[in-house]
Amino acid sequence: MKRLIVFGIVLMLLAIYASTAIVANSATGASIVISPDTTAAPNSTFMLNLAINNVADMYGWSVTLVYQKIISLNLADAVNSTFFNGTFHSFLQEDYNSSCYKAYVFETLLNGAPAVTGSGSVAQLNFFAALDGTTAISCIDSEIVNYQGKDVSTPITVTTPTITVATPQPTPPPKPSAVGGISFSLAKPSTDIELASVLAIIFVATILPTIYFKGIKRRKQKQ
Repeated sequence: MKRLIVFGIVLMLLAIYASTAIVANSATGASIVISPDTTAAPNSTFMLNLAINNVADMYGWSVTLVYQKIISLNLADAVNSTFFNGTFHSFLQEDYNSSCYKAYVFETLLNGAPAVTGSGSVAQLNFFAALDGTTAISCIDSEIVNYQGKDVSTPITVTTPTITVATPQPTPPPKPSAVGGISFSLAKPSTDIELASVLAIIFVATILPTIYFKGIKRRKQKQ
């Protein structure tokens, strides 16, 4: 009887431990983040960063991306970092369907290198912007494996960006200034000579014409 009680207690403790481990794994599960949201002009290139977070015992990873044909994966290069420095590959399936490309991106360690635990950037994705429009980059498959090729993080949370390709709008020309009169913008003169010059300009432009027209008017009255 006592053995049955002890056996039951052991089973209960094992169940509690397993449930705690499951909760811990779900709270700190691995994630793949491709960022940032980007706006690019047609016929230009832009770079996206791919990071893997909260991973344990990672020996390789892969993602399969789908996006509209307004952009295209031009080149993908492995980030030269100490976090995960493996052999990197990528290729593009242009005939996935009439409106979308599919890109495969993957990387693996070689030569018995130790598996990786932690978080960090693993790749930079270089895209070419072709046509005006907006597209989400969707991840339809992802995998993180250990040395034996078995999944080490399931499920994986994946965050992907939205890309907008837009032709820059021309800057409108400045509005013309108002016409129909003489205007002066007087700054504070720094010297007496400058002040005298400003007063002379005002005299020639305003007072002198008034004196001239008054003289003509008097001559006409005398006649």
